[in-house]
This record gives sequence, structure tokens and C-alpha cells, in this order.
Amino acid sequence: MAIDIQLIRDSADQIRLSRAVLRQRFYEILFEEHPELESVVSSKDKLMLGELFDRALGALVSEFDQPEALERQLLELGHRYRKTSLNPEHFSILGETLLQSLSEILANSWTRQLEKALDEVIGLTFAIMGRAVAAAKSPVR
Repeated sequence: MAIDIQLIRDSADQIRLSRAVLRQRFYEILFEEHPELESVVSSKDKLMLGELFDRALGALVSEFDQPEALERQLLELGHRYRKTSLNPEHFSILGETLLQSLSEILANSWTRQLEKALDEVIGLTFAIMGRAVAAAKSPVR
């Protein structure tokens, strides 16, 4: 998978500046399209998920071209994610919702190429976080 790093970099400032709006829109879309998750996510989870969301976005935007640092950050976030009520099965829903939210926030610069690059980054992000969750659930040998 060859991710267009330049497209991600070109969008980084707009994503950083719009983080609060992006997070708000993310949850609006998530609960509009998946109302069943609203009862799964406690208010404590929303606070933790908000922090994880901000940290994941920050890591993606600032450390995308530093794979080892990015992977460490995402593995740590995956370990923290386990403390929420959501399951790894929800990752695809969260990824789709994040991509939709980004498409709205980045509407003026949105292209198929940017969509593809962000979709790949989001997929990679949740794959790495999923490894951390799976490892935590594996029995110790």
C-alpha cells in the first residue's frame, strides 16, 4: 500500500485547526448513523474517546512520516482504547465515520486521491490499534 504522504501533509494544518469541530461532527455522525452505539458509549468513554481521538489525529498528522514513532503511539492508544465499552468490531464503523467527518471538514480540498490516502491511513491506524487490543486479550504464555 503506497500512501500519498504529501496529500496527508497538505491537509495536516486544516485537520489540526479543525480538530474540535471534527471531533464534534464525528460523534454527531456516529450516533446519527449508529444510534445503538450511543447506549454503549458511556459519558466516561466519550471523554476518553475524545482524548484518544485527539491524540490519534495528532499522531497521524505529526508523525505520519515517522512509522516507528507513529506505531508506538497507536499501540499505546490501542491499549487505552480497551478501557472503553467499544469493541474492536466497531473499528470499521469508527473508520467510516472518521472518513465521512474528514470529507466534510476538508470539503474545499476534498478529492478522490485525498479520500483514498485518508482511507488507507485510517485503515492502517485501526489495524495497529487492533493489534494492541488483540494482544491484550491473548492469554499469556
